[in-house]
Amino acid sequence: MFLFIRLESKFYNIIEIKNPFSINKQTNMNLITNKIVFILCLICAMSLSTFAQLTGPVSISVSTSASPKEVVAAREARRFLYLRTGKLIEIKSQNWNDIPANENVIIIGSLTSTTVQQFLTAKSIDSPSLGVEDFYLKTITDGSRKVTLIAGYDETAALRGAYKLMEKFGVRYSHVEDIVAEGTITLDFPAIDKIYRPNFAVRGSMPYHSWNPEGPEYWSADFYKSFLTQQFKMGQNIMGLVHDYEVS
Repeated sequence: MFLFIRLESKFYNIIEIKNPFSINKQTNMNLITNKIVFILCLICAMSLSTFAQLTGPVSISVSTSASPKEVVAAREARRFLYLRTGKLIEIKSQNWNDIPANENVIIIGSLTSTTVQQFLTAKSIDSPSLGVEDFYLKTITDGSRKVTLIAGYDETAALRGAYKLMEKFGVRYSHVEDIVAEGTITLDFPAIDKIYRPNFAVRGSMPYHSWNPEGPEYWSADFYKSFLTQQFKMGQNIMGLVHDYEVS
């Protein structure tokens, strides 16, 4: 018997898993070498990122008619940015024209958001063509400040976009917890201009149910809520529960 719980989200990153039994010794050494090179490049990139720093005030903006999910997206972005930078950023409900000219800002909302539309129009940026669960991340330099846009097809996609942007600051997600890099970094907005689209329509997890001492049949209601929330952050949109009937 299969029970599927569908979430409003997307899975954007695909990892190719090779058969470990088909990898010879030379291939294994190549993989290890590639991992070492990747780690060294990552360390260099992280060290270089500390030289950049925003000047002037910083805020997170949503429209004056923001939906509950857009507000949650702003609060989650503020929470993770505080954990990574030690700075508590103010969340404001305001139109684009109300944002001070020297204020660095992260704008969050759906494509129909008033603030998002005003920003795109003011900066002569074409409105991105987004599918049902797509979102758009873009950073521009506007005079002496930076502006980062998180625009989703709808409010749900905007929330997913906020979680994706936080990955640029060293945040990751697992099924059981958020993974935040140790230490603090200098607050700066990442250079990005990308539309994120799902690779698959259905993405999720199927935790084994029967005869599993740590399986879903032993979970509390709070753990179910936590698991489903983490699935959303990871871009998954379905949870399957399998029950094996005993055959006599």
